[in-house]
Amino acid sequence: MAPAIASKSEGTLAKPPAPAEAHDQTDTHTQVALLDPRDLESRAMLTAFRKRIYEEAEDVGMRFAEEARKIHDGRGKERPIHGQTDFDEARALIEEGIEIFPVPSLPDEFN
Repeated sequence: MAPAIASKSEGTLAKPPAPAEAHDQTDTHTQVALLDPRDLESRAMLTAFRKRIYEEAEDVGMRFAEEARKIHDGRGKERPIHGQTDFDEARALIEEGIEIFPVPSLPDEFN
C-alpha cells in the first residue's frame, strides 16, 4: 500500500494511486499459476494415463525388473505390471530387449 504524502503546493495529502485492475477472487481455486491451457490438458492426459496403469496393472514394487525378466523369458505369467527400479536396471532391461515404459511423475505428487 502506498503511503499518503503531503504535497507542499496544496497543503493536503496526496491520494495514493488507484489499484491496477481488481482481481476476481471467486475463481482462484481453479486457476494454476503459470500454466496455460495446453499444460493443463497435458497434465489431465498424464493423470488419466497413470490412473489407467494403476487400475489395470499389478503393482510389483521393487521387484519390477525381476518380474519383467520372468515374463519376458516365459517363466512368469504374462500380465501388465508396474513398479519401481533404478536407472541402471531400467537401462539393462531395455538392452535385453524387454519393453518397458517409464511413467513420469506429476509435480503435484511432490507436494
